[in-house]
Amino acid sequence: MKSIIRLGVFLLVALMVVSPAISTRAQDTCYGVPEADCKLVTEASANSAAFQQGFTMDYKIAFSGKGTSNGTDSSGAVNVSGSGVLGTAAAAAAGADPSAMMNAFLFSNVINFETSGSGTPQKGSIEVRVVNGNLYFKSDLMGGKWQYVTGAELQAALTSALSKMSSAGAGAGGTGGTGGMNPMSNPELLTALMAAPNIPGVITGEAADGPTVDGQATRKVTYNFDLATLIGAKEFRPVVKAALSQQAAGAEVTDAQIDENVQKATTALQNTKFSAYVLVGSADKITHGFGVSLNAVIDEATAKLMNSTGAGELNANFDITFSKVGQAVTVEAPADAVKFDMSMFGGASK
Repeated sequence: MKSIIRLGVFLLVALMVVSPAISTRAQDTCYGVPEADCKLVTEASANSAAFQQGFTMDYKIAFSGKGTSNGTDSSGAVNVSGSGVLGTAAAAAAGADPSAMMNAFLFSNVINFETSGSGTPQKGSIEVRVVNGNLYFKSDLMGGKWQYVTGAELQAALTSALSKMSSAGAGAGGTGGTGGMNPMSNPELLTALMAAPNIPGVITGEAADGPTVDGQATRKVTYNFDLATLIGAKEFRPVVKAALSQQAAGAEVTDAQIDENVQKATTALQNTKFSAYVLVGSADKITHGFGVSLNAVIDEATAKLMNSTGAGELNANFDITFSKVGQAVTVEAPADAVKFDMSMFGGASK
């Protein structure tokens, strides 16, 4: 199971690093998607301004994993579903004052979750609202009463957190080794990342009829990512080297070490399927949803190669649909909300 967790973290980091380059390149090529559907995706991107006034969202997130470690089987699952609205009050269009725009931001969401595994199963719900610049929330795990935090408190807490992160990063970089350097400042690394979408076989696309969303027939355009091909490509070696250099805290990384880790990674990823899709209205040419799917399997042979204690499988899915795009939304502040005590997070409550 530990190998699956490490693999999941690795895939997440790889996706975060590569996705900006993929998003940029996706404007220029269709990756095998039929021309008409490729054009539809481009038109939907151009129509994104329709979301500014408001829209309704419905989503599902599902994680599940199972594996064997030292002869012991384990499994677990997390399921989350939610719905709500996001938009801005009409007054926000009257000016560009950042404070006024923040106060005009509207958001509400009801989130239901359920977990299962080796421990005690849990389930519950959380409701969140943002209105008048304040964040309101309640949860049946916290007594079911509305509480709120002001926008100023949120900003102060965020500023403090970012400052601490920056200080921690500066401290790590103060050793003088490359382990503390920002890898994104490496020109060779950036070049490799931008070239990743062009590597043959890394991305393939397809299109089919999608579900009807908000009365609109949609086309589902899917992009499949071959992560084993990506990691194994010579063009991607600078990225692998940078990752190993970070772990080595400044120690020299040899070609032999890169070769060994690339072999292990590509072997581990050979049974991994990763894809992302977008739903676009055939008539209104508006994005009506998107999703991401990951299935990773490590068999016993691969686990031994990775010096892991056991095999396992990880599944992760995220799906969201958008309706009432461009329609104004309304969010009301709870009348009975009480002030949340921010002091436990190092903040001040007044």
